[in-house]
Amino acid sequence: MSKDLGLVLDGVIKRIQVKTCSQIADYGKSKNVYRFSLRSAKGANRAIKANKVDYIAFVFFDIKRVQYIPVKEITSDTGFLKQCIDFRDRGKTKYIISNFNTL
Repeated sequence: MSKDLGLVLDGVIKRIQVKTCSQIADYGKSKNVYRFSLRSAKGANRAIKANKVDYIAFVFFDIKRVQYIPVKEITSDTGFLKQCIDFRDRGKTKYIISNFNTL
């Protein structure tokens, strides 16, 4: 799997996968969320292995924001990234916009 970006941080190369979302939407019981699929672009059923990337960059197009989360924070017990993540701007959720900004 190819990475979208690479950068050198404190002398170490970091691999970054970029995921994008155009706007906030409703998905069944999940209301007013930004939903990001964490599947490989090569196919919707291809999980991303956590050892192939260091960070996920989440791009919110409509509010012009990019947030970064280390993959260790969104990895399942089997070593794969979660299937998708929903962000909200506030409320009772683990992923709140602006809580994850720097590498």
